[in-house]
Amino acid sequence: MSEAAAQASVARILIYSATREFRHDSIPTAVDALVAEGPAANITFDHTEDQTWFTDDRLQQYDALLFLSNSGEVLDEAGKAAFQKYLDLGGNFVGIHSASDCLRNTTFFQKELGAAFDYHPEIQNATVDVVGPSHPSTSMLPTAWAVQDEM
Repeated sequence: MSEAAAQASVARILIYSATREFRHDSIPTAVDALVAEGPAANITFDHTEDQTWFTDDRLQQYDALLFLSNSGEVLDEAGKAAFQKYLDLGGNFVGIHSASDCLRNTTFFQKELGAAFDYHPEIQNATVDVVGPSHPSTSMLPTAWAVQDEM
C-alpha cells in the first residue's frame, strides 16, 4: 500500500470535551487514552474545548465528531448551525458518557440522540454479583464485589 493510500485510510476524529456545568475528572485521562490508542485503530484524534472550532470548513475535515462527557450549552448559535449542517450532510457523531447532558435546549441535537440526560441517583454502595461466570467476559471476575457508584 502506498503512503498516500495508507494516510487516506486513517480516520480523523475531533474530540470535543467542553463543559459549562458539571465537569468529570476523567476527561483528561479519556482524551489521553484515545489519542494514544488511536493509531492502533488507524484513527487520528484532534481535541478541543473551543466552540469556535465548530465551523463548516473545519468540521468537514473530520470523519466523526466525538462528544466526551460534555455538560451544559457548549456551543453558541453559529457552532450549533455548523454542527447541524455537518450531521445533515452525513457526518458521524459519537457521544460518550454524559454527552446527552449537553445542548439540552437544542432540538436537532436531542432528536439525533433520541434521549436526554435527566438525572442519576445519589452515589450508593452495592454488591455486584456475577451470574454467568463461565462466559469469557466474566470468567476472570470474582463471584461478587462491592462498588460505590451512581446506580
